[in-house]
Amino acid sequence: MPAARREQVSAWLAAGPAPPVHVGLLVGAARRAVVTEVGSFRDDDGVEIATVAERPELTELAWERTRDTFPEYNNHGDVLNRYWGRLTEERPDFQFHLPGGDGHVSARARAIPVRWDGSVNDLPVGIDGAIARGFDEGGANVLCALVIMVPRDTQGRGVSAAAVKAMGEIATSPRARFIDRASSPELEGPVSARPDRAIRQVATA
Repeated sequence: MPAARREQVSAWLAAGPAPPVHVGLLVGAARRAVVTEVGSFRDDDGVEIATVAERPELTELAWERTRDTFPEYNNHGDVLNRYWGRLTEERPDFQFHLPGGDGHVSARARAIPVRWDGSVNDLPVGIDGAIARGFDEGGANVLCALVIMVPRDTQGRGVSAAAVKAMGEIATSPRARFIDRASSPELEGPVSARPDRAIRQVATA
């Protein structure tokens, strides 16, 4: 990571509540989730969270609903394309959707457990570095957000914020078996001082 970028991230981490850091690393406490009858689960706000492991039938529908939300060139990254298909195949517990009414999908989210020592210098170099580290290195101890996509007809309703909260639920869930919590880093400054705000401070939708 360039020195200027490291200084920028360090300043954001020390700046107080909700700095606009888009590195996508999710840590900290999440609230209790309850299992629903269909195999997915709900957070305390009643938002249903369906992982690919629990409801694989939503994967194709979610793709169709969100495929036009990113520019086409985002679908052709050399590094991402090498690993992307493995997310749902090998890490299905961390890929999820927010089901909507009438069989719709309100959000599609992808994340990967990675190793991180808690320092700015050890942050992955962009999304390519994050996904490569997640598959090529062991010792994962945090969950790294890769993307949250919201269908165009659902945007502007706070769905992305709900998806970030859902990712936090998954990161601290017992089902997150790839994450070694014993070696999870303690973040410096305001993040570790207020663990209930960790997700909000370290990642934004």
